[in-house]
This record gives sequence, C-alpha cells and structure tokens, in this order.
Amino acid sequence: MKKIKYLLIILSILFIGTINVYAKVPETYNRKEMDNLGVNKRWQITDNNKSNILKTKSVNAEDKIYDFSDVLTDEEYEKLKNDAQEFKNYTNMEIIILIDNLPYSNESTNEDYAADFYDYNDFGIDLDKYSGVLLFRNTYEKDPYFNIYTFGNAQLYFDYSRLETTLDNIYDSLHSKDYYTGFSRYISEMKSYYDEGIATKTKSVNTEDKIYDVSNVLTDEEYEKLKNNALDFRNHTNMEIIILIDNLPYSNDSMNENYAADFYDYNDFGIDLDKRSGVLLFRNTYEKDPYYDIYTFGNAQLYFSHSRLNKTLDNIYDSLHSKDYYNGFSRYISEMKSYYDSGIPS
Repeated sequence: MKKIKYLLIILSILFIGTINVYAKVPETYNRKEMDNLGVNKRWQITDNNKSNILKTKSVNAEDKIYDFSDVLTDEEYEKLKNDAQEFKNYTNMEIIILIDNLPYSNESTNEDYAADFYDYNDFGIDLDKYSGVLLFRNTYEKDPYFNIYTFGNAQLYFDYSRLETTLDNIYDSLHSKDYYTGFSRYISEMKSYYDEGIATKTKSVNTEDKIYDVSNVLTDEEYEKLKNNALDFRNHTNMEIIILIDNLPYSNDSMNENYAADFYDYNDFGIDLDKRSGVLLFRNTYEKDPYYDIYTFGNAQLYFSHSRLNKTLDNIYDSLHSKDYYNGFSRYISEMKSYYDSGIPS
C-alpha cells in the first residue's frame, strides 16, 4: 500500500505562435510583483514552475513542524520541534513533518506537493546537497495518505527497506490519530538509522564506463563495442544509457528495482545532463531467480514510454534467456535510439 518513490517531475510546455509553431523561452517573473511567493532567490519563477509554487505554502524553514490540520497540542508541537532541531544538529540533515488537509485523490499529487514544499521553502539550503527527510501526512478524510521522502544525503541512510519499516511502525498511531506518538517514533527511528550508518549496497563505479559487467558475461571485445555504442547514444540524445549486469540473491522485483535505481542515483549518472536524464537496463543473473528490466530517469521518461519499454523487453528476452547477452544488449541500445529518433509518443 505504501511506496517510497524517487521523485522525478517532468514539465513539458508547447507554445504555438500566430504565424509559426515555435518553442518559446518560458517567461520569468519578478518576485516582488508576484508577492515573493516565499521562494528563495535560488529558484527562478517561470511559466514552468509558477503554478506549483503558487500551490506551495510559504513557511519559516526553522519551524520544522507544520501542522496545518491542527492535530497537535502546543506542547506536542514544541517537543517535536525541539527533537527535529536536535536531529539536524546531530546529523547535519533536515527532518520535517508536514500535516495538511488537501483534496488529493492520487499518490503522485501528494508526492509532488511534498517535494515542492521541501524545495520551494529551501529546506537544507545550508546543508550538503540540501539533505533531509520529510514525513507528509494528508488528513483528507476521503483519501488519507502518508509517506516519507528523502533528499540529498538522506537517501544514503534512509533506504527503501528502512523507510518501509518505519511507515509500518507508525501506521497504527497515524491511523488512530495518535499523531504525537507516531511523529516522535518517526524522528527517533530516523536518528537510529543514521547511527547505524549508510544503508546502500550500491557499488561505486566510474560513470564514463556505461557498461558494468559484474557477472562477467561479456568478452572484452563485446564490452568495448557496447561502451562505444553507449557513448554514441549519449552524444546523440544528451541522455545516459547504462547496462548493469550483476549476480545478487534478490527474491522479488522491488529489491531489484531499488538496487537499479540506487545504482543510477548514487553514482551520479547524468549529473551534467538536463534532469539527470537516462535509461538503465539491469540484468540480475542470479540462477535461482533471474531478472531483467529497464528503468528511465528525467527526460528519458518522455521518450521511452511503458509500451515502448515492454516491446524492447519482449524483443531481447530470447537473447538474455539464452545468455546471448551481446546481441540482446546491442538491440536494447539500438531500439532506445530508434525510439528517441521517433520523438515523444502522444
């Protein structure tokens, strides 16, 4: 029921002129004219983000606890605020609690609001990589919701499994509206996880290699050809294309998915590209439960739709199943390039 997701927000706007069709540079707005919107100078207000900024409440980033649903007593608020400030001093990361009542009917709308709240109020602006963790509780009676989001270095300490454990542990408190107990446990568990150290099992790699054959299924010649194809793809599309082959005893899809996403994120693929765009094929060669899938990041999500990815996965299945890896991986790169050349699907 509860999922932790990396938040990737893609905004695409088409402007049509009276004579020609053309791409127009988004208008930039003056903060003073826009009543400042509570947005720090590091954020430029444009047509692309104005509507999201207008929906985001402006707050004092020093408060840490934002109870717009009025579910906490003054004493509970002060205790939680002090705990949050101690957490920041101890970890050099923010910890935020946001409680609001908003008529949102799907998970993605809640996620976008939580991410915008963290970003546009400049939490963590004085910290390395704007690091922090935020618990959002939407008290909307028709569709109540809660989840935890991580930013910057917090992603290293608070991984999927740790966050899932905490969400399960505080579920009863939040469901029964014993909010103070639930929120206190959230802060306490985040501090305990920090003390346990970095959770990620991600291998550190050179991002220029593009092909990571930990399972040693490719010859040196095959590796070099695929690497060159991957570099050509990046030059052609301004997006990464990654192949990761590893042998890990994972027994379900989510473990594989998390490992692949962490591999891309924590190794900073696409860090010099717009929205860190890229596509990654992960092949887990674990004999008891082999697995493969394709993941997209940033602008790649626009070009490589669910339908297109499924077609490619079907087309390379026989090659990967028969361990003819080079042909399967070559076709993956070739089809991604063809889809890019075909443009964004409707």
